[in-house]
Amino acid sequence: MKYVFLLTFTGLILLSIVAWLIQPSRDTHGKIPLVWISDPNPARREQIALFNQLYPQYELKLDPSNSGMEKVIVQSLAGVGPDLFNAYDGSQLSAYVKLASPGM
Repeated sequence: MKYVFLLTFTGLILLSIVAWLIQPSRDTHGKIPLVWISDPNPARREQIALFNQLYPQYELKLDPSNSGMEKVIVQSLAGVGPDLFNAYDGSQLSAYVKLASPGM
């Protein structure tokens, strides 16, 4: 039984090393990355290009696949939420604010 655990532990270490070696690069050429959760409106490409041109120290990217309010809330509570998101009405904004300040 001791050898099974040792073999499993060794296998997990080797797989962790492989995963670390093949991970994608996070180099953004010295720019601060920003993630914007929004709808995939074609006008967003022009807005993002203009933002990136006006503020060269940032690199704004659109993530339209996480635009659901529930996903934004859960990801934000987990600490991996977006940098920017849209709130289309007062009730949506109120839900974000209530979850951001639990004392309310």
